[in-house]
Amino acid sequence: MTFQIFKKKIYKTYEDAKLFIKKDNIYFSKDYIKRNVKKLNLQVKKKNYYNFEYSFLKFLDTILILNKNKFNLLDYGGGLGNTILEIYLKDLFKNNLRISLYDLNVDFVNFFEKFLKKTIKKDIYKKIIFIKDSKHLRKKYDAIHFGSMLEYVY
Repeated sequence: MTFQIFKKKIYKTYEDAKLFIKKDNIYFSKDYIKRNVKKLNLQVKKKNYYNFEYSFLKFLDTILILNKNKFNLLDYGGGLGNTILEIYLKDLFKNNLRISLYDLNVDFVNFFEKFLKKTIKKDIYKKIIFIKDSKHLRKKYDAIHFGSMLEYVY
């Protein structure tokens, strides 16, 4: 299997790619952030560009319709907030939904906080908590969304 890691360079093995990556974690590289900011902007411009059609959004919508109580969701490892933006663009933000976004990369959280403030309605923005330190995570959430980040934990 080949790996293409940015800059259009192709490596034959993961170990070869790792030798050429300057940082231990490409997740914190400027190139990674730049590419994902571009995707985020496309997601807003073309509402179905980053169209999540997976069971999590259906689960969330069903829970919010059936349960009228406040529902606290943690988007753990939420990165630049693509999932939260998708929830907003699909009009799934019900009155009872509150979302907390946490990511190890604080630059992502800071960027997304500013991005959303300019992009979404103020009443929806107030329902989102941007967590920049794991010490501020609550002890209890109604659901935790891990998205596609579990494969990076080792």
